[in-house]
Amino acid sequence: MKEMITRPQANMLILGLCAIGAVLALLGWKVFRSRELTGYGVILILTEPLWLVYNVIEDAFGLDSIKALLINAALFIALGFAGRVAWLKWVGTSFMDDAPDQSGGVSEVDVMEDSDAAAV
Repeated sequence: MKEMITRPQANMLILGLCAIGAVLALLGWKVFRSRELTGYGVILILTEPLWLVYNVIEDAFGLDSIKALLINAALFIALGFAGRVAWLKWVGTSFMDDAPDQSGGVSEVDVMEDSDAAAV
């Protein structure tokens, strides 16, 4: 059975993502003055060290080891929480809060304006 992707190919892919991240970070920082774009670039740059840590853990314990799976899961969950806190502190926006409000409901201001108009 042929492998889908080999380790050298994966390493080249990760290096490509790091290069794209470096370009995004520089563009966001110097050209567009966008913290969000710079943050996305930094996230892509961090794929390389995270990939290396993942590989070291998998090489040490084996690819089919439950211990390696649990270590990697705990590490990436902790880094995910820390990254979210850092993102909110530095960029100040949340991925989920950026969507516009589509509730279609009536706001309190509308209700107050209607009651004021009815009172006159």
